[in-house]
Amino acid sequence: MIKIKRGMRKRGALLPEEVVKIVISLIVIALLVVLLSKLYFNSVQNKELEQAKASLENLIEQIGGGAEEVTIFNPEYLAIMSWPYLAEGKYPKDCSKKSCLCICNIPNNHNLLFAAFNRQNVRELFIDECNTLGVCIENPEEFVISKLDQQGAIKIEPPLTFTIDYENKTIG
Repeated sequence: MIKIKRGMRKRGALLPEEVVKIVISLIVIALLVVLLSKLYFNSVQNKELEQAKASLENLIEQIGGGAEEVTIFNPEYLAIMSWPYLAEGKYPKDCSKKSCLCICNIPNNHNLLFAAFNRQNVRELFIDECNTLGVCIENPEEFVISKLDQQGAIKIEPPLTFTIDYENKTIG
C-alpha cells in the first residue's frame, strides 16, 4: 500500500479555495467582456447618430441651395422619413410639433409583422425607434419624404440619391 505523506496531495485534485479562485476569475472575465462590448456598441451607435445628423444637415442645406438631387452615403441600413405623417399629428420627441426629417432605426420584422397582424399603426413603431435611437432635424421648407408618390420611410442603402421636387415639396 502506498502512503501519502502529509502536505502532499493526489495529482489533479483541486482544493476548495482553488475552485473559488477559478470561479471568481471567470466571473470577472465575463463582466469585462460584457463591459467592453457595451462600450464598443455604444461608440458605434454614437458614430451612426453623428453621421445621420450630418446627412440631414446636408440634405436641408442642399434643399436651401436649390439642388435638384442630393446623395446620402450614411448611415447604412437606417431609414429616413418626414413628420408629421399626413394629418396624424404624431411626432418623435425631437420634432417639437414642427415639420422635421428623421433618420432612425427600422423596426424589426417581428414588430412590423405583429403590428400588421393587429392592424396597428406601423408609423408608431417608427416613432418609438426615432425616440430610442434616431436623429431629427427641423424641416423649415416642410418637404415630405416620399416613395412611389406616397409619404413613407426609405431605407438608406448607400449611395441613396434623392430627387427634390420643389413644386410638390417632395423628396424621393
